Amino acid sequence: MLKLLKKTALLSFILIVGVGYGFLISRYHLFPYGLIQKVYYNFSGKSKGPWSIGIYTGDSPFVLESSDSIQNPIITVDDIDDVDGVFVADPFLLVKDSIFYIYFEVLNRETMQGDIAYAFSQDLKKWQYGQVVLDEEFHLSYPNIFQWKGEIYMVPESNEAHSVRLYKATGFPDKFEYVENLLEGYQYDDPNVFYYNKKWWMFVSKPEHDVMHLYYSSELMGEWKLHPQSPIRQFDKKYSGTSGRIFTSNGKLYRLAQDCEEYYGKQVYCFEIDSLTTEHYHEKLVGTDPLFKKGRSNWNNKGVHHADIQNIDNRWFAIIDGQKKNNN
Repeated sequence: MLKLLKKTALLSFILIVGVGYGFLISRYHLFPYGLIQKVYYNFSGKSKGPWSIGIYTGDSPFVLESSDSIQNPIITVDDIDDVDGVFVADPFLLVKDSIFYIYFEVLNRETMQGDIAYAFSQDLKKWQYGQVVLDEEFHLSYPNIFQWKGEIYMVPESNEAHSVRLYKATGFPDKFEYVENLLEGYQYDDPNVFYYNKKWWMFVSKPEHDVMHLYYSSELMGEWKLHPQSPIRQFDKKYSGTSGRIFTSNGKLYRLAQDCEEYYGKQVYCFEIDSLTTEHYHEKLVGTDPLFKKGRSNWNNKGVHHADIQNIDNRWFAIIDGQKKNNN
């Protein structure tokens, strides 16, 4: 009986410690993921990651493809010269004073965390790398950049900090300062912040890409409230992950969703948001096929998981990241 009690006590202790450690891993990101990833890339022979950045173009936001006038990929990790990068991904486009700027994640090999960097161009064809503009003690990605009332703001993903952080350009294009947390207390993944119908809105997913929440606020730096229908999607890896800027076409609002059901970064679907109020939300799938999927070129022959679609001089452009099969 004594041996049984001791064994039961030991098993209980192991269970409690295991659950506690699991909580700490989830809440404070204590597991050495970065170290394991660094060892993997350094010793597996896969010195470069699978992601790079390209441009699709067309007459419609729903029919976009590579152009002979643009040589894809336009930005690769080989262009990064101020940090030892593994890959580049999550591009967002900003046009200012007739110059095109792309802000994106570069995975830093030294820290195995994402930093935010930028490149610029005068014609969308030839791109010059700028520099890293944001480097925190935690991972950053998905640099959603936008202009509002004469200022330039950025809301990157900072889920390791359990917050959605707002930054402001204080010396564009390469100086940004932290302003405040818009949300905190949860691992918010790929926050999509946008202004529509006199309200601010935000879609966020979670690291597992199987839940999508919706928040709204009267002011960008005001009180953000959870939408009463939230979560908008749950237990759904196919359509829950956010995948680039919300865009409008012919007065209609559209959301991009990354499909992670089979594997991460496979393809991107498009949804029309046909109802968005503080009380009601509804969206419908545009067509049945993905808007972006793997291509035939080496740089995107495994998939696409992000796009920033914008109309420039009456022509549509999508800044996308492509995933290749062989990342040696």
